[in-house]
Amino acid sequence: MQELSSTLVAYPGNLFGCFSSNRLTKDICGGYLWRLEFPQTHRQVDPEDKKNQFGGDARLVVLVSLSEKSLYSIMGSVHISSHEARLACRQNQLTNTSGLAPGYLQANLLILPAQHATDFHDLCLRNPVSCPLLGKTMTPGDPITVQPAGCIQSPDFDIRTDFPQYRIYLKGKYLESRKDLLDVWTSSHVGFLIGCSFSFEDALTAAGLQPRHQRTGTIVAMYRSNIPLLPAGIFTGGHCVVSMRPYRPEEVERVREVTRPYLSTHGEPVAWGWEGAKQLGITEINKPDFGEPQVFEKGEVPVFWACGVTPQMAVEAAGDRIKGLVFSHEPGHMLVTDWTAANLDKLRPGII
Repeated sequence: MQELSSTLVAYPGNLFGCFSSNRLTKDICGGYLWRLEFPQTHRQVDPEDKKNQFGGDARLVVLVSLSEKSLYSIMGSVHISSHEARLACRQNQLTNTSGLAPGYLQANLLILPAQHATDFHDLCLRNPVSCPLLGKTMTPGDPITVQPAGCIQSPDFDIRTDFPQYRIYLKGKYLESRKDLLDVWTSSHVGFLIGCSFSFEDALTAAGLQPRHQRTGTIVAMYRSNIPLLPAGIFTGGHCVVSMRPYRPEEVERVREVTRPYLSTHGEPVAWGWEGAKQLGITEINKPDFGEPQVFEKGEVPVFWACGVTPQMAVEAAGDRIKGLVFSHEPGHMLVTDWTAANLDKLRPGII
């Protein structure tokens, strides 16, 4: 992760009073996303308490300069709007969207030629845990209009540019990654937005269960599993991808409770523990198929959720039955939608 840093003399007042030492926020003046790091002797300031003083200097670590054309990784949470998040991704300023714009639902992506859209839509309806739909483009060739209307509400949206990074497939094989799809999009392409487990991570954090990859600034670990997908049309022989977050065994029930309501973003875990990993066919936890390995603390076990990279495996399995280019998101690089947790009841499986 690239960081720009400077040292500020801290003082009691509104500028620092509302920020805790591990929280990212938006600098309302400078156009930066930043984190304040305090030495152990520093305390959070109450602007109304003139006796509450900082003990020295506070370090301001700038994580994202919205004027620079660089990719940055996020540690913790970045409290910006969904539209601001999409703008930053469009300008190629962000990567690894875990923790970005908490409260908003994030989406995976699959774009394919219109002749295969019905089969893929059926695949999602038959496999709602792995492939929960948040939205789709209205008509072939239109990269701007998404239905339902609540999914994306800004008129400047473009599905070809508003993810941080994309993958291109041909005949089921991965070709390359790129930052936009402007020169490969055609009049026949249709896009599907699939719920992402990043959407419930702020709820986990609020419950004292912050995912490890947010604390380390890494991309969540993802694995191919042996869970078969129910077939639909040309999409046969595919298997579910799962994401993994380490937790202590005594935390698993609480993790399940927190994530269970998020059915449109994979819901509660599908397996947990070392026996659960074995049942999923995962034998090397330190070698994920996507993302990055996660550090396990003493006594922790893996907890697995269905993952929105699954459609990419369905594309691989379909192989040359798919005619034309297929596009997806790069794993870990999501779209921030305008849906929020308050909209979960509107997004029950089968509604879209």
